[in-house]
Amino acid sequence: MKVLVSLHIFMGAFLVSIAQVGLTGETYFRSGPEQTVFIELFTSEGCSSCPPAERKLNALKDNPDLWKTIFPVAFHVDYWDYLGWKDRFAKTSYANRQRYYAQANHVSGVYTPSFLVNGKSAGVRLSPIPRREQKAGFLRVRVQGDQVTVAFTPDEQKKLNEIEFHLALIGMGLETNITRGENRGRLSNHEFVVLDHTKQRQQNTVWRTSLPRTTQPADRYALVAWVTQAGSLFPIQTTGGYLPN
Repeated sequence: MKVLVSLHIFMGAFLVSIAQVGLTGETYFRSGPEQTVFIELFTSEGCSSCPPAERKLNALKDNPDLWKTIFPVAFHVDYWDYLGWKDRFAKTSYANRQRYYAQANHVSGVYTPSFLVNGKSAGVRLSPIPRREQKAGFLRVRVQGDQVTVAFTPDEQKKLNEIEFHLALIGMGLETNITRGENRGRLSNHEFVVLDHTKQRQQNTVWRTSLPRTTQPADRYALVAWVTQAGSLFPIQTTGGYLPN
């Protein structure tokens, strides 16, 4: 059985403040040692019940803890597209992610809107957002050009043999005029939309990859990274923040 490799020398390069842009054009994000709060919303532009839930998520844009201890993302699913409106942000892989949650009994079923907080169902409500105090470890991200390095130093009490890194490109300030389906005539305002999501399972604590890409224009982009134990949907640690314009 292989054990995760800790690269202490490499990790020293990440001792910078959260969401700091370096003089060389590099961008850094870093969590603290306590577990942060990872919020997922499964939603669809074709779902008439989703706008109130999206407003709750959108309101986190002004939360003082955003990108410090709170990391929201919105996965748009495609299984409501048949109602007459095709959600341009939806992907089958996002719907499959929600199905995996249901298969693992994290949620009671596949429906929208659906909130999860650190991998546990929060139903259609998001209040109050729980505070996490357990030790998790440091998660650090460095963005240089289109290259991303994600490094995780787990808490010494956590026994991990294989981990899975996740990286999501987030779109902010998105609008859609919906002309068909259940939300016909509505102008939908979206924040924290997952435009692309990549992942990699491996046996060491550093992942080097390319920045996720998108053709969707947004007012601003952010990057959210999280790490899980291989085969688990529960996030161990999360970090991220806005990317430079």
